[in-house]
Amino acid sequence: MGVLADWSILAEVAIEPKLPLGHKCPAGAISSGPSAYGYDARLGETFKVATPVYGAVLSPKRPDPRAWAEVAPANGVVVLPPHSFCLAETLEWFSIPRDVLVLCICKSTYCRCGLIVNMSPLEPEWRGKVTLELHNATPNAIEVYPGEGICQFIFLRSDGRRAAVEYAVEANAQGYGGPVRIDIAQKAREMGCRVSDADKVGRYQDQTGLTLGFVAPPEKGPS
Repeated sequence: MGVLADWSILAEVAIEPKLPLGHKCPAGAISSGPSAYGYDARLGETFKVATPVYGAVLSPKRPDPRAWAEVAPANGVVVLPPHSFCLAETLEWFSIPRDVLVLCICKSTYCRCGLIVNMSPLEPEWRGKVTLELHNATPNAIEVYPGEGICQFIFLRSDGRRAAVEYAVEANAQGYGGPVRIDIAQKAREMGCRVSDADKVGRYQDQTGLTLGFVAPPEKGPS
């Protein structure tokens, strides 16, 4: 498994809006756009902070809107209270190739403030805006800046592409009576994952923004 470089990310991964190679951020802004082996996503404008009001419970199966307080940016800043947990979203929309898995890490600038950016991997052929989980691990409030860099995505390619190339090389070495024509991209897909997020229609496929969670179907009672 290899990691995609900046030029490969821009060429192979659908990102909207996409920042170009060599993008220069305004002075004083937190960096965003392509890095050597990753892409720094920007923070969107929607925020929901977990709140104990109404005594709601945070459940992975039954999201309760009462557990969240929507917070709007003020003068381009959102302030996260001490020891708080917040859901946010990326400004960008992503479409992940079938042979790529994406990991997320927090930007070092925010790490130095005690902010933790937590999210699960972006699965092959997942599409949508990314819901981000932001945790203020400090006893102080933390400022976050919509429209500026918030986290870095690392794009990992499966061994399918390499295996497809090796297959083609071996096939041509054998001869088989003449040159063997092999569609490397198609062969890589065949040698990659058998079921992608799009194939199984994942719970968060094509989400357009911040998503609280999925609603589990009601349990069936005795018949």
